[in-house]
Amino acid sequence: MSAVATSLSKTWDSLRSRPIVRDTITTTVLTIVGRSVGFFIPFFIASWYGIKGETDAFFFVYNIILFLTNIFSIVIEMVVVPFVAEARALKKDIYSFVVGIFIFSSAILAGVSLLFIILGKPLINLVTSFSPEAMSLISSLMWEILPLLFLSTWSGLLAGTLNAYKAFQIPAASPMIRALVILGFTFLFKDTLGIHALAWGYVAGEACRLLILFGFFNRHCPRQAHLSWETLWNTKESVWQFFNTSFYMILGMTLVGLNPIIDRIMASWLGEGSISLIEYADKLFYLPTTLLSMGFLTVLLSHWSDKFYKQNDYTSMRTDIMKAIKLIMPVSVGITILLFLFRVNLVQYVYGRGNITPEKLVIISTLFGIYMLGVTPYVVGTVFSRSIIIQKNTKLLLKVSAIKNILNIALNLIFIYFIGTTGIVISSTVNNYVTVIFLGFCLKFQVQKS
Repeated sequence: MSAVATSLSKTWDSLRSRPIVRDTITTTVLTIVGRSVGFFIPFFIASWYGIKGETDAFFFVYNIILFLTNIFSIVIEMVVVPFVAEARALKKDIYSFVVGIFIFSSAILAGVSLLFIILGKPLINLVTSFSPEAMSLISSLMWEILPLLFLSTWSGLLAGTLNAYKAFQIPAASPMIRALVILGFTFLFKDTLGIHALAWGYVAGEACRLLILFGFFNRHCPRQAHLSWETLWNTKESVWQFFNTSFYMILGMTLVGLNPIIDRIMASWLGEGSISLIEYADKLFYLPTTLLSMGFLTVLLSHWSDKFYKQNDYTSMRTDIMKAIKLIMPVSVGITILLFLFRVNLVQYVYGRGNITPEKLVIISTLFGIYMLGVTPYVVGTVFSRSIIIQKNTKLLLKVSAIKNILNIALNLIFIYFIGTTGIVISSTVNNYVTVIFLGFCLKFQVQKS
């Protein structure tokens, strides 16, 4: 064996011997594989449906459901990790705890769905400028895609629990199954169902992902006792503490999640196709941010949670945070520069084969370039947020979310007046910088205070 091969072998053995490094590498790779198919969904939508009133209607409804879904699914997936880590250390009944969260969250989702059905259409009609035909389509799509709210939340709960058990592989790879089902279903029925095939495809895809996660949840989280109302009642304090902690983060996610909705509402004022233009550029933006954050931060959240509840040391956590940022920032900046320089070629490659005119492709390239300038602060801000979640200081995230929401509205109103659709994207990028600066100061103050 050559000296180079020997050196590489030793380096790999050293990496494998460190759990956090090993898990980060494997989870990141699986995340890339799992989400790579999903990244193609907007490209196929552009090819199959183009830019028109129907795509505006679908993207608007989808973003509303995505907003509601993110409020619950993302919060539950992240917040459940330190709770399960703590419960495992105390040898509590985790299975009953998770079922208790499932029941309580389902009741909340039922109430939210009822409000959405009653108030959704009147509010949309009040704040947007859609045509009567578009409003009729929006009303139908709302009913068709609403089950996604329940399915995604339940998937988030199971994925977060598996991450707490450090079974990162399945949650990381499962989005690939969801994306394949979405694409397959839409392709088969797009000619007969039109844009409705896309809505049903998303529901079918998430249902398949949920079934897969549930199967692995049963394998990694065995029942410690027979599941009954008595065992569920015994977990009521833990479940109540979980939702009490989650409450402020849910409020924060509500405020942050309103930003894309506000962007789409204001885009609807600018004429047909404006929402679709922002949506296509936005989906390209989440290509690098997802790859940089999902696998990397999923592992850190689990390992940092274990370490924090064993040591309860804020200073040590801050050291780990700075190490993570020093690792991710050069990669993030490099990807930003690369994609910014080749933004026109990328947009032409992924969207140029569909029913989109060259003039629209130029606009998408411009919007994507502006979005790319906010990648690094977005990723660093996400690292800061994870450390705050571990400490269960969700009140701080609520304050940050409120600031971000107010700033987004103000900047949108200013920039739209002068430069239209482009102003909405500039506002989002500026918001990423303000958020990361504020979180950095909060983290530094918290460590000094401790």
